[in-house]
Amino acid sequence: MTCDRSSNSSRELDPLHYIQEKNSAMTDQEVEPFVGKPVRVTLADARILAGTLHADASHGHGHVHYAVVSDPVQKGGAPVQEVIHGAAQITDIEDASTDPAAVE
Repeated sequence: MTCDRSSNSSRELDPLHYIQEKNSAMTDQEVEPFVGKPVRVTLADARILAGTLHADASHGHGHVHYAVVSDPVQKGGAPVQEVIHGAAQITDIEDASTDPAAVE
């Protein structure tokens, strides 16, 4: 991802912009207790995801891959999955076990 500072769209800014200037990045130790549970996650680019958090550290390249999996958008469709490359992309995480939309 490249950082286009001339654009007004926050989607085009490097996520590290948010981590370093506005939000604090989380660590694997902070995220780990939520693995396997319904969560609401705020990412460094300000997106909010809800679903069950999964983790995979088998890639061996310095960070854990997380995935938030939620219900299909269309009835009968496949579950929606968003992969997160490392806990540093997460700025906030909270329990969402009472939110039916977050339960896989």
